Amino acid sequence: MPATRAPRTPPDLARALRGRGEAVRHFRSFPPSVRRGIIGWIGEARRPETRAKRIAETARLAAMKIPINNWRW
Repeated sequence: MPATRAPRTPPDLARALRGRGEAVRHFRSFPPSVRRGIIGWIGEARRPETRAKRIAETARLAAMKIPINNWRW
């Protein structure tokens, strides 16, 4: 079975995570499928304001080691 490849973190999300202490480490500890879902949810935002809100929420929760899981596929 091939290994699941972790998705690339978009630069704007990476910046938000770096500004939140342990958020980077916690985000990287999430399973690849969870990270892929979060990044997909962020990427589906139609407006820049929505994308920024989703990034901020992801960074806030990642700092507490909580994977946001309200994306819809």
